[in-house]
This record gives sequence, C-alpha cells and structure tokens, in this order.
Amino acid sequence: MVEIKERNGLIFINGIERPIKKIHRSAEFVEVEGTIIAKRCGCLSCNKMLPIECFGSDRRGLGRKRGWCKQCDYKRKKMNKIGLNVYGNPKKKKPINAFRVYEGGKCIRKRCTFCEEIKDSSQFSYHLKTVDSLTTICKVCSGEYSRSSYEINREHYQMMQAVRRARIAVLPDEVSEKEYRQVVESVFNGKCALTGEVADLSVDHAIPFSVGHVGSTLYNMYPLNRRLNSSKFSANIFEWVKRPHVMPLICSERFDKLIRYLASQAGLTMKDYREFTYWCFENPRTIDEVKASGDVDSLFLWDQSKNGQHTPLYIT
Repeated sequence: MVEIKERNGLIFINGIERPIKKIHRSAEFVEVEGTIIAKRCGCLSCNKMLPIECFGSDRRGLGRKRGWCKQCDYKRKKMNKIGLNVYGNPKKKKPINAFRVYEGGKCIRKRCTFCEEIKDSSQFSYHLKTVDSLTTICKVCSGEYSRSSYEINREHYQMMQAVRRARIAVLPDEVSEKEYRQVVESVFNGKCALTGEVADLSVDHAIPFSVGHVGSTLYNMYPLNRRLNSSKFSANIFEWVKRPHVMPLICSERFDKLIRYLASQAGLTMKDYREFTYWCFENPRTIDEVKASGDVDSLFLWDQSKNGQHTPLYIT
C-alpha cells in the first residue's frame, strides 16, 4: 500500500516528495513513470490525496477511476437513501415533469416548476432555448426567488454591481468580495460606517464613478446605509455631510474614523485625502479620457499636479 503524507501543500509518497499535477482545479493527481499512483478525492468533506486503489473503477475517469473515493461514495449512497446529500443537508427537490397544453402549435398553458400551478403562457417570460420558448418558472415565482436570493446574498450582488459599474467607467475593480467582506467585519464590525446601523447596508464609493477617478479600491469603498447612500448619490462626501438633513443622521466620530481609514489605505493623511477628493471633483474625466490615460492612477495625477508638474489628466 502506498503511504501518502501531505505537509504545507507538498505531497510525500513513501517518504519521497512528488510533484502534484493538475488537469483543472478539482482534479489533482501524482504520476510516477507515466502511471497515476494517487489522486485527490473530489468530495469537499474529504478532499484528501489518496492512493489510486482507494477509488472505484470508471473507464471514463482520471486514471480509469471514479472522482470520489470508495468511502465517500459509500457515504453518499447511504445518505441518498434517507433523502440527504453527502454533507448531511436535505437534497434539492427534483423539478416535476413539465405539463403543457398546445393550441395551433403554440403552448397556451403550462405548469410552473416552482409553485407547481398550471398557468397561462402569458404568466411566463420568453426563453429562447426551451422547447416552448417559455421559462420553466412563472413571473411571480421568478420575482420572489430573485428577491429572496438578493436578501440572502445582498453583499454578493452589490459587489457584482460595483464591479460592473467600474468596468463600464473603465476604472479599477481590484477589490474582491472576500477582501471587502473582511474590511466590513474587521474595520466597521459589520455596521454602517457613519451610523452604526446593521440592517440595509450597501456598498458606497467615497469618490463616485461619475467623476472618472479611483474606481473600486480599498481607499474608496465602505459600507453605508442604503437611505444615506441614495442621499449622497454622486456628491462630494465632505460637502454632503454638511447638508442640514444629513448632519443629524451621522456620527462625527464615525465620519472621522472613516476618513482616517480611507486615507490610510491610500497612504495619505486625512488632510491630503480631503484635498485629493476635492481635486477629483474639480478635474473630472470622461470615459474616453480614462481610456486614453491607460493604467495611470488618479493618485499619481493628483500628486503631479500638487507638485506643480503639468501632467495632463490623460495621456495622449
């Protein structure tokens, strides 16, 4: 039997370090003299590098073996019998068979696979790739599913929207969802940066995309209550907080903490960050100008103008 030990991402087989080969992210194996002697189990609860003998036969699989080891495969079959998946969660309900009523070659009524009710074709949206050119879920159920999915994964959808808007504006979108979530939890304790509220948070950009500067970067993003975000819109954050209807809603200490954090991420003092923000609003760029400037950072342009060097806002 082959002895396999894994330490710090390295694989040792019978005491000898062996390189790990990959076909794709989930298919790792160890090959010796053209023969696969070990592979990684595809089950997420196991995910171990095991000898090839631990896998059942499958002529279509890697090394002519199944993707899951025998132990995980046995566990999966056992859990299936009681209606659970291999991770112990309830299995997803299989969609019911489609029911359609045709008239003149067109589907006039069909069953929604979500609520299982038979409805008129007008209650379904158009879909190019289905047999009847209609979606399998009715409009009502589709809307409810979208709303519930958004509420559960609100931060994910907001980050996707931020990335999309940044790319449309041809600005950096270098912050991942994981990085932003870590910032929200570690810096702001999962609360609104200005009010301390937990509910109804959104992703705000201190310097909006509309001025053509910065984009989705760590020194420009923070969690903000949706109501305040709508109020701020594309305003200068330093001018916006002075508005009479905004001042009673925010905490001055939280505002100072936010600016201190954003400035530190940009490598600036609070005073310099304020000057940089005003400079961005005083020197807006169009999408064509942003494209022409290439990868030149807005901080670099501001620093050049601050030092009296006549660097254009975009490179010709």
